Amino acid sequence: PSELKEYASMAGEAGRANRVAAVDIGLPNELLERGIALVDTPGVGGMARGHKDVTLATLNLADALIFTISAQEPVLRSELEFLLEATERIGTIIFVLTKIDINSDWPAMLEENTAKIREFGRQLEEKADRPDATDEEHAAAERFQRVVDAPILPVSARIFEKSLVRRNAGRIEQADEL
Repeated sequence: PSELKEYASMAGEAGRANRVAAVDIGLPNELLERGIALVDTPGVGGMARGHKDVTLATLNLADALIFTISAQEPVLRSELEFLLEATERIGTIIFVLTKIDINSDWPAMLEENTAKIREFGRQLEEKADRPDATDEEHAAAERFQRVVDAPILPVSARIFEKSLVRRNAGRIEQADEL
């Protein structure tokens, strides 16, 4: 486990990372024992096409896509285009807005991301409403509505860890507040 970043992250040695096809990690967890598998694929914002292809191929085997967006910067157009492509392969999409502990104005970032997602969807609908619109443009606008309607859940691993410390110390009310 201490060497995981060397094999499964961009922080690892580039040569080693290029030779790794997958890393499996098992944990003693009731959900995992019942057959749930979580797959962390390469990011898709501004990355190499190969990473995008790996992620899209994985979606063919998935029940849901949990798409993470950092609270530090807004969702990128390339990510929205990826999500449009992903809707061809996946029906259920959930957004997770990460690192809310780092951005004190994360609610504004949440609103900005929501607005960008809606605007992209509006642009697709506008294309689909043209008299010369193709069947694919109609289908894309319809599929992207799943993205527009997807929930966005704000999370922070650091805040969660702090809540666990308080819960373990018997400070349940403070833990629940966090």
